[in-house]
Amino acid sequence: MLRFSRKRFFAIVTEAIVIALIVTAAVFLYRPGLYVGGSRMDEASLLVYPELMLRGKMPYRDFETFYGPANLCALAAAFRFFGTTVTAERMVGFVYRFAFFAALYFAARPWGKIAAGGAVALAMFLLLPLWLFANAWVMALALATTSISLLSRSLTASHRRLGVALAGLAAGVAIMFRIDIAPAVLVAAAILLFLLNRKGFWTFAIGMTAGCAPLLIWIIGAGPRLALENLFLYPVIYSNPGRRLPLFGEGSPNTAVLWAMAGAIALIILCSGLAVWQKHADRDRVALLAFGCLGAFTLPQAFQRSDDFHVAMSAPVTIAWLPVLAAAVVTFAGKRTLSSLFAGVTTVACLSVLFSICPRPAELVSLALRNELALSQLPEYAARAGKREFPLTSVKDAQTVTTICAEIARRSQPGQRLFIGPRDLRRTTYNNVYFYYLLPQLEPASYFIEMNPFSANRVNSRMAADIKTADWIILDTELNGFHEPNASEQAGSDAPVTAIRDYFVQVAQLNQFSIFMRRPRL
Repeated sequence: MLRFSRKRFFAIVTEAIVIALIVTAAVFLYRPGLYVGGSRMDEASLLVYPELMLRGKMPYRDFETFYGPANLCALAAAFRFFGTTVTAERMVGFVYRFAFFAALYFAARPWGKIAAGGAVALAMFLLLPLWLFANAWVMALALATTSISLLSRSLTASHRRLGVALAGLAAGVAIMFRIDIAPAVLVAAAILLFLLNRKGFWTFAIGMTAGCAPLLIWIIGAGPRLALENLFLYPVIYSNPGRRLPLFGEGSPNTAVLWAMAGAIALIILCSGLAVWQKHADRDRVALLAFGCLGAFTLPQAFQRSDDFHVAMSAPVTIAWLPVLAAAVVTFAGKRTLSSLFAGVTTVACLSVLFSICPRPAELVSLALRNELALSQLPEYAARAGKREFPLTSVKDAQTVTTICAEIARRSQPGQRLFIGPRDLRRTTYNNVYFYYLLPQLEPASYFIEMNPFSANRVNSRMAADIKTADWIILDTELNGFHEPNASEQAGSDAPVTAIRDYFVQVAQLNQFSIFMRRPRL
């Protein structure tokens, strides 16, 4: 009994050490993300949309967004309690990342502490390009990983319905965060249900339905047509050609990482598939195959737009599973005592390779290291308006934006309407959404707060009519130079440009920003 207690005590201590190292590394690497310059459209929209919801606006009906409502609801709740600030939004992002790391550790734990810790270490490195902004995809991954973990552990001979129902609930909420994660979750869950216990199908389905049922509120409130356009037609079909990047050549700086992700998933599915074929009733073998399929169905995120941002969305559930695969193969071969060694060696080898083929995460690790050792914050170039701040990437931009906000705040009246866009509104690939956040006393004049190609600039778009309702307009000439090797180069309707020419007069030009005011009525 004493011998058993010592062994148990040692296991608990080593587990605590591994978890403590993970938490320490996460804080060390991600803390600088609280201070870095923000994404002018993607992150800024996470400040603007939840605040609009707190004012009674509804996604899809009152403003365009291609994502599920759960993330905006979570942020709106955080802003209600802590105020609408960049720090509050990024702390929500911190919670999302810890949730994902915890879910990944929980999922990989059946193959050993070292395998689980290695998977989290790789995921932590690969997720760095997202910094801390509250990306809905990160929380969707956390919930999807949790769902498959719960399902694999619940589908035993004694079939525990509660665990299966909770797995379904987590899957449903994951879909509420990101609709496009649904194929990955459904395929992974189907493998477990088909191979282990088909009786759990309806329990899982009921739980998943309960998890994503609130989506009906937004579909009914916005109307089926607008909901369908926002959640499927434009992101998947119409706007997608204007967002894709080539997989190979100069336009794709991450070709090596894409090959690594595809190779990792192929290896995981092949090895786990062979293991399941040998012993199809083994839970761990089927679970590994399910997680491989979960990763495989996230690959379109990276392959349809192969920039650092989207690669970071898929890599943590593809490459990060290689230490687990190494431990699993050794375990399936009957050499379980060597699983930790193989998992540790695989982790070190993967990190070594990734530092050479993933320049952006490697650069951010170096940046975090220098920042933490100096015990100082990163340089902050914040644009300011009243009590609000938004971090930008240069002093010049921060000073210019601060000046513009001060001048418009001085000359405008609360409740007037503001429109933000690129100088050439025939191409709508990006937008400075942070102006809406810095000037909350002005109402957004357009349904298209963020700008997406072939949506805002489509023929018969409502953007021209929206512009006519504005009192103030800020256009950015610099965004005209936002060029990508895809269909976004095609110009759309001239109607918005004509509306500005006919109804507005330019009152200022500060660097790349043109400021317009509505013409006085005669």
